[in-house]
Amino acid sequence: MLLLAKEETYERGGKRLRRRAGGYAHAKQFKRLLRVLKRQGTILGRLLRDIERKLLGTSDERQAAMRPWIERAWQTCRRRPKDKNKLYALRAPEVECIGKG
Repeated sequence: MLLLAKEETYERGGKRLRRRAGGYAHAKQFKRLLRVLKRQGTILGRLLRDIERKLLGTSDERQAAMRPWIERAWQTCRRRPKDKNKLYALRAPEVECIGKG
């Protein structure tokens, strides 16, 4: 089942979804893969909104330290396959794709 059980945390469910996505991609079951990827995006969006709510009650220094990470995570959450300026690495946003030829 793709949905998380009531007692299951996003951490445990996320691991399971990541494993399924790899298996579906390997087996070329792309419709199932898209369903898992959509669920992962939903979970990421929910977690980001929750983190932003909790950051409002913290100090300005803490918010400033977390802001670049939150922005990169939102960029990952909202990206589409045809988008320009893709983010390839969270820790190194300057990384670009090297094309053949």
